[in-house]
Amino acid sequence: MRVSDDGQGQSAASVRISEAGWPEHELKLAEESTLKMENATGAEQLLILERLAWSDQSATAAEVTALQMFRDLFATEALRPGNKYRSAP
Repeated sequence: MRVSDDGQGQSAASVRISEAGWPEHELKLAEESTLKMENATGAEQLLILERLAWSDQSATAAEVTALQMFRDLFATEALRPGNKYRSAP
């Protein structure tokens, strides 16, 4: 399933999960849409919707550990054995 930001996605869609599995075609939904999911299997299913795109406010571990503020705050913490940061003088 993919959310389209170009206005080309569907505003409503239905997915039926059966004993054969998940449908093979990819849904393309609008940013604001309705999704109906039906469990047609004989067992309870756990379905998780996640946002996989990075937020503008996200940071990687490499970016954070390179910050002097991080080094100052966590100077005594080890990120991995034998690798400790020292705070600046």
